[in-house]
Amino acid sequence: MKSFFILIILTHFLFPNLCYSNNINSKAPVSILIYEKIITTFLEERCFHFGSDRNINSFKCALASKKMIKDMQISSNIKGTLAIWHDELVSLIAKPEISQYLTDLEQELSNHEKQNHNFNLWNFTMEYNNFNFEQSLKYIAVLFQDTSEHLQHIKLLKAKYAERFKSEIFLLENVCNRLRVSTNVDMAPYDTGFHFSNPYHFYVIAYLAHRLSTKNNIKNQMSVWVPFMLNTLYEFIQINNTQNFDVRNNLLIYVRMFKTAMRVPKIIDETKFAVNLRDIYLGYAGAVWGINGEKTKLNFLTFNHSLSIAPDTFMKKLFSDKIPGALICQVRFRHFVGKTTSKLKYFIF
Repeated sequence: MKSFFILIILTHFLFPNLCYSNNINSKAPVSILIYEKIITTFLEERCFHFGSDRNINSFKCALASKKMIKDMQISSNIKGTLAIWHDELVSLIAKPEISQYLTDLEQELSNHEKQNHNFNLWNFTMEYNNFNFEQSLKYIAVLFQDTSEHLQHIKLLKAKYAERFKSEIFLLENVCNRLRVSTNVDMAPYDTGFHFSNPYHFYVIAYLAHRLSTKNNIKNQMSVWVPFMLNTLYEFIQINNTQNFDVRNNLLIYVRMFKTAMRVPKIIDETKFAVNLRDIYLGYAGAVWGINGEKTKLNFLTFNHSLSIAPDTFMKKLFSDKIPGALICQVRFRHFVGKTTSKLKYFIF
């Protein structure tokens, strides 16, 4: 599944019955609490890796990780379908104005496609919500949390609420599919320097950061870092596991994938893993923007090259600086390509 949900799915593969609850009214079944604990452990370990055992920010990071995972309201069933912000998702699709929003959005997508004109998802949603930033962010992040071909949240809605919200789920599914295949939709609220077709790497991470900052009263630095790190962990797993295999057929594969979740690549091939690097940047840009709607001063090309050439060094530098900010740093380190040694100067923010 092309989203950061891989961390959750790994747990589901190992313990297929762990996260299942038939009681949709249960707010915190024991299985979900265990589920959340496993995912939180991943993040806490990374907090102390990118920081240090004696760094106060590492402890702040660990605390923010716990609050974020709890706030995500992870919901899953025995078939492996899952969603986040379960209560908000159900609450939204139950509202008549959401059906109207989705209907209007689907019509706009169709009109712009026929006329071959670009369409901006964020601008449309902001206008629909009378330029309410938080409400618009919530619409996109919750409703379109997975627009990949897997549509995990749609599958979960069908499994639990097919009779109650049949037409609403059908409409939401159509819009998600439309967003995925449309070539003239501008997903981002500003020019990121490249086109991307799925909004979740940007908006889901932005909403996580926004909620940490506002609802959970986490300072901006950790509100940005923790959601960004969650998104990045998934991409690192993808980079570390370059072979194609069926993860359901071999228990050793599970162990390998859990181990790679804790490993930072030594170097990242910018060509081979261009999509992964792009998605990591989208998570970072989304997290910064989600705090107060400001564009990151760290551009894609600088971020991409700095991360690929020394991932661990770059991630630790991001962790140690205040986020967001406008600090210009010079970092010196060695990287080896054959017998070549070089120094790199880059802008952090």
